[in-house]
Amino acid sequence: MIHRSRFERIVHIAGADDWHHDAWGTAMGMFFDVASVLDMSDIEGDVSPEPFARWQYQRAPFTVPAIETVAARADDYNEGEWADDYTYGQVALAIAYQDGEITQADLIYAGDVLSRYTDILRRNGKDY
Repeated sequence: MIHRSRFERIVHIAGADDWHHDAWGTAMGMFFDVASVLDMSDIEGDVSPEPFARWQYQRAPFTVPAIETVAARADDYNEGEWADDYTYGQVALAIAYQDGEITQADLIYAGDVLSRYTDILRRNGKDY
């Protein structure tokens, strides 16, 4: 059994694996996946406002889909098709959340790590 940190587990689930070649792009893609799945999981709207403010994340101007809708797109990826509406990371994280493998607290933790990491990249001129 591979023991992963909380952050590494979420990165693994989302399939974010190009850190060495494109740290900024990988981090930002992962950041949006984490934030969007947190938003989907927060039906009551009582969990996400504070982390979103901290991350300076602006919600999309459209209706947030149900997490079940996004998780149901797994078949598109399993059949080798791309789900145009959602990224692989969003679908994988939605499934993991729905299955109880990850929690809102895990998503917030990962978002906090990504927020600090992207700040470091930005300060070092590694953003684009």
